Amino acid sequence: MEFNFALSRELFSSAEIDTGTVLLLKVFSEELDKGLLRELQNRKGPLHILDAGSGCGVIGICAARALEGIDVRTISTDRDELAGIFTGYNARQNGLGSENLSTHTSTLFNGDRDRDLILCNIPAKAGKPVLEDFIRRACPHSEALAFIVAVKPLADFTRSTIAAAEAEILRETAGPGHTVFVFRRGRAASVTGEGEAFPGVYRRQRLETELEGCALGMDTFHGAPGFGDPGAAVLAAVKLSCKLGLNTASGGEAGLKDSIEGASAGKFHANRLFHETEQGCYPLWFYKTLGPEKTQNGKAILSGRNILALKAAEYNLENTVNTVLIPTADLDSAKGALLGEGPYSFIAALPESMPRESIPSHWEALTVLLQAQGVFLTSLPSFLAEQFDRAKIPGFTRLGNLRSKGFRALAYRKA
Repeated sequence: MEFNFALSRELFSSAEIDTGTVLLLKVFSEELDKGLLRELQNRKGPLHILDAGSGCGVIGICAARALEGIDVRTISTDRDELAGIFTGYNARQNGLGSENLSTHTSTLFNGDRDRDLILCNIPAKAGKPVLEDFIRRACPHSEALAFIVAVKPLADFTRSTIAAAEAEILRETAGPGHTVFVFRRGRAASVTGEGEAFPGVYRRQRLETELEGCALGMDTFHGAPGFGDPGAAVLAAVKLSCKLGLNTASGGEAGLKDSIEGASAGKFHANRLFHETEQGCYPLWFYKTLGPEKTQNGKAILSGRNILALKAAEYNLENTVNTVLIPTADLDSAKGALLGEGPYSFIAALPESMPRESIPSHWEALTVLLQAQGVFLTSLPSFLAEQFDRAKIPGFTRLGNLRSKGFRALAYRKA
């Protein structure tokens, strides 16, 4: 059986299919030949497959194709919106339609109990509490089977966690750097706590910090960047915001609002868009300095690739401002959804990376998403900021430029 997969340098295993995935698929194929899955294949109704942490979709697509001839419904989930885009593309390239495979940006489990076969190359960096919760809830009924692969340092932990979950290990196969476990839950055992695991098991630590005189306290979470400190990108964005007077500490927010209202004939939009701001440090600082009297009207629209980062930001802003989450790989691919809450008087974007090819589409998206006389603030690695600034299109004026610790914050006003 031949397959054709597009991989991404922005996702795990960007150069080739990783050895853990290869080992899992080898074990799956062998067990399929031995008849381990016959009970599932012969049951009435469709066979529901969950590919958790799907990446580019290799595992779920290969499993669905291997089970051709029966009614298979594959759900591929990943915390990264870009993973869903690649999985959908790869599914079509390998002959699977939307009726056979669907993609979802979500945590490892989103409360769906309709899963008979669970396949997962567990990401070690997810953190042991997350992995333990995943294993505990993997098999929702006694006939369900789980195939999971763990990196070598986590093999003992995975084995003991499966045992603690009262599940039966049917096969354990070790490779040079990974171990595949095949297990099912004991028929007398029950599964509890099928609801959303966030924020419970994902919570990592409390971060107390101060940015330009503003004290901030926020929780940080496994699977989302920015858990140790605010980071250089945030620091550069905050410093430029203060320099330009975008916060109340310098009295600039009222001036910004007045200028927008005057230029827009009173049509000032109170919603603000924050794209790829990790766990919400910058928007939390922004609204804390803005003050409660100017925060009540309008919402913070949080967009980005990583659903865990969006949920973390939502959690940290819970008592400060109303929020809306819009998962998207970039500003351009979700213009319709984003525009439903806009256009915006202020947009801040702090992406970890931005492919050079996508820079023109980011500028084009800003022409639609940003209100007349609105301000766009971004903080990027210096080399990338240089490329972004050179690509500026007519209709935008650069307001500010600040370099700090390898990052460069830039601000622009739309005509």
